[in-house]
Amino acid sequence: YERVQPFPATWSDTDIVRRLRDAERQCRRGEHKKPASERTVPTCKSVGQLLTDHPELRKPVIHGLLRQGETANLIAPSKVGKSWLVTDLALSLATGRPWLDTFATEAGNVLILDNELHHETTAHRIPQVADARDISLTEIADTVFVDNLRGRLKDIYSLGPYFDALQPNFFKIIVMDALYRFLPKDADENSNGNLTDIYN
Repeated sequence: YERVQPFPATWSDTDIVRRLRDAERQCRRGEHKKPASERTVPTCKSVGQLLTDHPELRKPVIHGLLRQGETANLIAPSKVGKSWLVTDLALSLATGRPWLDTFATEAGNVLILDNELHHETTAHRIPQVADARDISLTEIADTVFVDNLRGRLKDIYSLGPYFDALQPNFFKIIVMDALYRFLPKDADENSNGNLTDIYN
């Protein structure tokens, strides 16, 4: 672990706690106590087997940008319009329209998990974006779903049961806005280890 992320030259209590929490998230507890038959083993495949098992790419969701099962992150400074942009993305996917007049999309249901806005704000914004895109509200009334989590915040780890309760393959994409509010309490946005864990 120290080779991956060198220890600081001087230690503060905060440095120590942060490093311990980061290490705890990365290690597999009790791995050394498992019988050899249960330990993690390599799952490498020959090129021939790889090509046989995976002859095609995953299906696109946003052509040229995102395929099924992949994660994308929209990064920009605060207050430049990221939430407006992901609302536009959601409406594009829900209607099968190109996003940004550039990227073809595959139509499907969209779930927006918003942990910043009140219900009323979301209910005000979505029609504004739809109007700007010339999208009728009837087109998205049953394809865009919103869960405003403000006031009942969940971190990324506690969302497992939430996602497990969703009908498989019902949503084409799930938008989580904003990432920083889904981070666990002790997570550090500047820690490669923390963010690797969160994306995994």
